[in-house]
Amino acid sequence: MKTLITLITLCLAWLVSFYFQPVATARTSGSPGGYSGSISENRTCGTNGGCHGGGVTQASGIITTDIPASGYVPGATYTVTVSFSEGSKTKYGYEISAENTNGVKQGTFTNDTKSKILGNKNATHVGSGTFFNGGTATWNLQWTAPLNNEGAITFSAVVNAANGNGSSSGDAIFMEQQVVNATTVGLVENELLNVRIFPNPTSNYIQLEGATAKSQVLIFDSVGKQVMRKNVTPNEQINLQQLPQGNYFVKIMNGDYITTEWIVKQ
Repeated sequence: MKTLITLITLCLAWLVSFYFQPVATARTSGSPGGYSGSISENRTCGTNGGCHGGGVTQASGIITTDIPASGYVPGATYTVTVSFSEGSKTKYGYEISAENTNGVKQGTFTNDTKSKILGNKNATHVGSGTFFNGGTATWNLQWTAPLNNEGAITFSAVVNAANGNGSSSGDAIFMEQQVVNATTVGLVENELLNVRIFPNPTSNYIQLEGATAKSQVLIFDSVGKQVMRKNVTPNEQINLQQLPQGNYFVKIMNGDYITTEWIVKQ
């Protein structure tokens, strides 16, 4: 009888450990999502039901971007970096979101090798992106702005600085929000970038007529998915052979100036 009770106890202990293991693994390989402290989520991993508890500390310098002071250009791609260091902490994780003033997700993050994109469009760490030499955690992301002017967009980032003891005890949660505005370049100024795309319709390539310096060209399909991004010099041909037939939206940027045009790929 004692042997049977012992076996049952061991089995129950194994089941309990098996049941809770995926939770620990999930946290190591990324946030479950919805803990960036953003406008719509209103919680972090340290507040409002977050698994770590203990509150959150507001910090500065967590979020840096190369979005110019004049604001983001719709459809342009920028670098967004999440970085943090906290004393003797040895392990880090994060989650970041981008939302407009109504709490609607904006733009698209592209992950680096230390991150992944969640189903809610936020970005978070992966297992290989939790330990960092030198004690400073850094995740570099690409963020493509929405195709239309969405006004002010708030980046919200939460970082968990952990001591690596396998539990939430001794961990510290930090947060920063940063607001970026849309470009203030007016329509009259936009028209100064007098660039025409030819041939249109086209079968194999396009060129920019009127471009006097290197420009950034972004091409989107009819549902708004970016299919090409390229820096081109004047008179350089842009090869479109790999794209299927259809209508495409082309955005050309040169500094703060921008022009857009629809093209047809035959």
